[in-house]
Amino acid sequence: MSDPTEDQPLIQSAEKVDLRRLSVEYSLERAQRLGLPRHGFGSLLILVGLLILFGVLNAVLFRRVSLAFSQDYAFFVDQGNNILYWILALWTVMWKLKYTEDITAEMQRFPKRKFLLMAVADSFGTFFAFLGAVYTPGQYQTLLNQTLIPVTMVTAAILLGTRYSTGEVVGAFIVLIGAGLAILPGLVSGKAHPHEQVRAYAVILYFISNVPMALSSVYKEKSFKGAKLDCFYLTMWVALYQLLLSFLLAPMQSVPGFGSERGIPAGKIWSDLWDGTRCAFGAIHSSNGAHCSTAGFELLAYSATNFVYNVIGLIVTKRGSSFGMGAVLCTIAYAIKVPITNIVFTSSAIMGKDAEKFTPESLSGLCLVMIGFLLYMYFTNFTSEKGHTLYKSVSDDERAPFAFHDRVVGVAATGTVRSVRRHTISAPNPVRRAYSYDEDFPKSF
Repeated sequence: MSDPTEDQPLIQSAEKVDLRRLSVEYSLERAQRLGLPRHGFGSLLILVGLLILFGVLNAVLFRRVSLAFSQDYAFFVDQGNNILYWILALWTVMWKLKYTEDITAEMQRFPKRKFLLMAVADSFGTFFAFLGAVYTPGQYQTLLNQTLIPVTMVTAAILLGTRYSTGEVVGAFIVLIGAGLAILPGLVSGKAHPHEQVRAYAVILYFISNVPMALSSVYKEKSFKGAKLDCFYLTMWVALYQLLLSFLLAPMQSVPGFGSERGIPAGKIWSDLWDGTRCAFGAIHSSNGAHCSTAGFELLAYSATNFVYNVIGLIVTKRGSSFGMGAVLCTIAYAIKVPITNIVFTSSAIMGKDAEKFTPESLSGLCLVMIGFLLYMYFTNFTSEKGHTLYKSVSDDERAPFAFHDRVVGVAATGTVRSVRRHTISAPNPVRRAYSYDEDFPKSF
C-alpha cells in the first residue's frame, strides 16, 4: 500500500481537474494511487440503489399510514412515530455503548438544552406534516417536500447570512413554480384523485411544515458546527424531547385548519389520541375511515423504514467519500426517487383504491421540479473557472445529517444549509473522511 503523502502533488494538481475526469474510472484510479481500496464501488452503487428503494418505500408508507389511521387519529400517528423512533434510536445507542466506544464521555456531557431547542422545531415540523398528510395527495407531498430547499435557503440567508449563486436561486425558484403548477389546479377543483377530496388547509399546513424543518436545519448548522456528536445519540435525545413537547401542541388542533376545517373540540383531541392507540393495537374495529386491522403494522413499518432509509443515506455519504462523491451520490439518489415515487402513487396494484391520477398538471409540475432540483444541485456542487467545470469542495462532513429526518437529510446532501463562508474550488479529495466525527460511525456498518 503506497504512502498517501507521496501523492500530495497529485492531489494539488487535481484542483484544476475537468469534470469529465471525475468519472468512476478516474475515482478508482485515484483510490488505487492513494492506497485506498480499489474495490467496493459496486457495493456502493448497490447501497445507492437501496437508498432509492427505501426512499420510495418511505414516502409510500407515510401516505398509507396516514390514510390507514384517518384524520381523526393523525395526532396519534405523530406521537406513535415519535415513540417508535425513540425506541429504535435508544436500542442503537445502547448497543453502541455496550459494544463500541463510539459514544464518548465528552459527547454525553454535551449540553442537552441544545437538543431541546432542536426538538421544538422538529416537533412543529412533524406535527404539521402528519395533520396535513391525509388530505394532501401523495404526489403533492413529494413535490412539497422539494420546496424545503427554497424555504431553507431563505431561512439560512436571514439567520446565517448565507449567500447563494444566481444558478442556485433560479433552480430553487423553478422548484417552487413546478410545485405550484402541479398543486394549484387540484386546489381549485378540489379533486386530485377519484376517491378523496383535496383540502386546501391541509395542503397549506403540509407546506408550512417546511418552515420549522428549515429552522431546525439552520439551528443545527449554527449550534452544532464542529461538535463531535454521534448522530444516533443525538437522534435519541431529540426524539425523546419531541415526544414530550408534542403533547403541548395537541390543543392547536382546536384551531380551524389544524387537523380539521372547523377545529376539533378539546375533549375529542384526547379521546382521539386514546382511540388511535386502541386502533393501533387492533382493540377496536375500523371506524371514522380508519383501517385498524392493518394500521398498527403500517405505522411500525413506516417508522422502521424511515430509520433504515436515513441510516443508508449516512452510509452512502461515508462510503462514497472514499471516491470523493459521497454527498453527490446521495443527492442523485434523492433526485431519482422523486419521479419514481409519484409513479408509484398512481399504481392501483400498490395503492389500491387510494391510487391517484397522473394528470398533465402533475406531470408538467414534476418535470419542472426535477429541472429546478437538478439545476440547483449542479450549481451547488459545481462551478466554472477558466472554461473548466470544477467540483466545489463542500466536504461530506459538512453535509452529513446531524440527526435523522427524511426531508432534512435531503437538504443536507445538497449543501443547502451552510455558513456564510464561500466554497473553495477543488477536485474531490479521496483521502477526506466523511465526518469530522468519523470514529463515531458504527464499525459494523
